[in-house]
Amino acid sequence: MTNVAFYIYLISSNLEQFKSDLTNIACITLSSKILEKRKDHFSKLCVDVVLNLHNKTDLQDIQIIKHLRNNLNDSYFEEGFLLEKCVGLNMPKRIENARILIVNTPMDTNKIKVSDSSVRVDSVANVTELELAEKEKMKDKIEKFFNIIVMFLLISRNK
Repeated sequence: MTNVAFYIYLISSNLEQFKSDLTNIACITLSSKILEKRKDHFSKLCVDVVLNLHNKTDLQDIQIIKHLRNNLNDSYFEEGFLLEKCVGLNMPKRIENARILIVNTPMDTNKIKVSDSSVRVDSVANVTELELAEKEKMKDKIEKFFNIIVMFLLISRNK
C-alpha cells in the first residue's frame, strides 16, 4: 500500500469510505485521453486489484493481459490465475474445483542430445524392445503425475 493509501486508510472510518477515497485517487491518476470516458470503470478495477494484494507491494503479482479487437469496456479483474487454452473435442467446457498440474517438462520420450551419435540395432526384435522401453518410461512418468489425483495436466512445449 502506498503512503497516501495508508494515510487514507488510517483516517477512514470504514472500508466503503476507504474504497471511495482510493477510487478518487485512481480517477485523478488515470487522467488520459484514452481512458477519459472509462475513468470510473478503470479506477474501480485499480482499487479492486490493490485491495486484493492484501498489503503486499509486489507489483509482479499483477498481470495485464491484452487482447486485440476487444473493447476497453470488456476489461475486468480476475482473481486467480488465467490461462489461455482451447478446449479439445469431447472435453468439458467447465469443471468446478478442478485440480490442475502445470508441468514444465516435455512429455515426449527422453532423447539423448549428443551430436553425431547413433544407435545400431541388429534385429527388428531389438527395435521393438527399444520402443517398448520408451513407452514404459513414458507410462511411468504419466503415472507419477496422476498419483497425486490431477484432473488436468497442462504441459509446456519446448520450441
